[in-house]
Amino acid sequence: MEENKQKLTEVCRSFSRTVQISPFEPRNFFCSQKLEVPIEELESASNQCFYFCKQQVERDAEQYIKEHIPQSEKIINAETMTYEEQSEFDKVADKTGMF
Repeated sequence: MEENKQKLTEVCRSFSRTVQISPFEPRNFFCSQKLEVPIEELESASNQCFYFCKQQVERDAEQYIKEHIPQSEKIINAETMTYEEQSEFDKVADKTGMF
């Protein structure tokens, strides 16, 4: 009886995010996952590992933010700001000399 052995390879993916709590107070969130899969499944497994890690990091970072940053403090994320919000932020930053 002949065994059907598939050639396996390892895939390792990671994701990290840094949340700046205040000046000089970053909080780093990191996840890494490694799998051993048949070569034919490498791309799919790689994507699955990445999205798993991203989900874990985003969940943990958001939970940390909810627990440790007062609701009165608005987190500025330029990637998700609307054009109007960015324009308003720029006006305030110019007036206060933030940048």
